[in-house]
Amino acid sequence: MRIAEASTSSASKRQSQYANTRRMPGGTFRMGSGNHYPEEAPVHRVTVDGFWMKPHAPPDVIRGPV
Repeated sequence: MRIAEASTSSASKRQSQYANTRRMPGGTFRMGSGNHYPEEAPVHRVTVDGFWMKPHAPPDVIRGPV
């Protein structure tokens, strides 16, 4: 495979990887709870990067395990 073919192939794989997905923006939010289970405490700030996510649950999540 030539270099030009390899870069085109890589670009196609990247595009298909994100097909039918939505970009979720990153941000900072408060995570945890002081009012429920002990493992959820303490409330603290968390920062996450943006990520790609499919807009619908996969069929096995909707239907349950087979």
